[in-house]
Amino acid sequence: MKKCGYPGKIAAATEVAASTNGQLMPPIMGAAAFIIAEYLGIDYLDVVKAAAVPAFVSYFALFYIAHLEASKLGMKGLPKSDIPKFLTVLKSGFYYLIPLIVLIYELIIMRHTPNLAAFNAILVLIVIVFVREIIKAIKNGTAVIKAAIKSVSTIAEGFIAGARNMLTVALATATAGIIVGIVFMGPSGMVVEIVTRLSFGYIFPVLLITAIASLILGNGTAND
Repeated sequence: MKKCGYPGKIAAATEVAASTNGQLMPPIMGAAAFIIAEYLGIDYLDVVKAAAVPAFVSYFALFYIAHLEASKLGMKGLPKSDIPKFLTVLKSGFYYLIPLIVLIYELIIMRHTPNLAAFNAILVLIVIVFVREIIKAIKNGTAVIKAAIKSVSTIAEGFIAGARNMLTVALATATAGIIVGIVFMGPSGMVVEIVTRLSFGYIFPVLLITAIASLILGNGTAND
């Protein structure tokens, strides 16, 4: 975006908003979607359906804002020579879409649990890594055994990186569990009754009050 002429602050803000909204975009959403399905005891597909319209509106607004900024600054798009060809990019890495397709199929079609769906997608990814390295070794005329060893090393590094990245998700999940326990257990259970009374039984006031409470509670936690 900076190469096209966007100021640094606008480019950074747009990138942050686009990546954050990715947690709302079906079919593969952020960890919060799985937490919602788990705590409410509903199907993941129902969460996807509920998030579809807000996600579309969010990205449409972001696209429109970026377009207005570009028009205001008199910017033009990249030259065609700098734009990668779609088919070339797809051909070079189409196999990376296979685990994603498997994950979507497991969650939406097979209605498997998120844990089982992720496990099956990881198994498919492991097979792809092995096959990719072996095919590359055969094409280059190098030793297949070395390619297999490299595949094992790549998979091990992936597991290590995944474990490190899961720390933030685990902390967020634990924090959510603590908050849910505080709200629904003991004297704090009055919070639910207060929200219900203030909303007079209507859904929209419940959503509004819950959103305000979430903003207040979120101010006390660290965000990336």
